[in-house]
Amino acid sequence: MSERLHKRKIIHKMTKTK
Repeated sequence: MSERLHKRKIIHKMTKTK
């Protein structure tokens, strides 16, 4: 249902870590 949101959150976190 909110898999896209979850993936987007993970990408955002990965980008912040970069």
